[in-house]
Amino acid sequence: GKDSLMPWLGNDDDQADSEKFLELRQRITCDCDGWPFDTWLKYPGPWNFQAACGKRCEATEGCTIEATEMRGITVSQLRPLWLYMEKYCEKEQWKNFQNKTVTPTSASLYEVCKYVIMPFTKPQKLSYVEHVATASQQPKFFVSHWWGEPVRAFIACLEQHTYDRRFGENTAYWICAYANNQWNIGKAVTKDPAESSFRKAMALSEGTVSIIDDGAVVF
Repeated sequence: GKDSLMPWLGNDDDQADSEKFLELRQRITCDCDGWPFDTWLKYPGPWNFQAACGKRCEATEGCTIEATEMRGITVSQLRPLWLYMEKYCEKEQWKNFQNKTVTPTSASLYEVCKYVIMPFTKPQKLSYVEHVATASQQPKFFVSHWWGEPVRAFIACLEQHTYDRRFGENTAYWICAYANNQWNIGKAVTKDPAESSFRKAMALSEGTVSIIDDGAVVF
């Protein structure tokens, strides 16, 4: 029902953003020199925005997490991704594989991988999680989903899952695109399925979350 919706998802006047999200929205939509490390986000922001020009700087912070299955990502670490999409998707005219321009609400993980994950992780060629975490993050849930679904809807689903079960925003989910090193994907997809990062992450997790989009597509 409407009462259970996470307040940060809406823009309606009667659905006010939480104080934390308002602070984050203000930080990312204004022209600023960077994301200070003492914000409620307990990790370096995914990009530094240079004043006026909106240029982005690749990630140089983070940590090394050798075990791919320990690279869970939290809801609080996914939120800035959506805000970045909202700010830059149309500005940079992101296009899908059909060369059609996408919007922030329609952009899928294919576009996010191309326009966010790959350029963001290029300097160190590590996984996305290793740049936004400060240590290993054991997943509580393994997430099964389709790369073609809108990332905005995907994040909303995990927000709702976290909220409904009162897990807290620092509950970690294992999501392949962010956990696997996209510069060395062969390490994650092994000949023996039992040795893959997917199987190991499932074994560590307490359960699996299956994300189904509005077209009833799961994967």
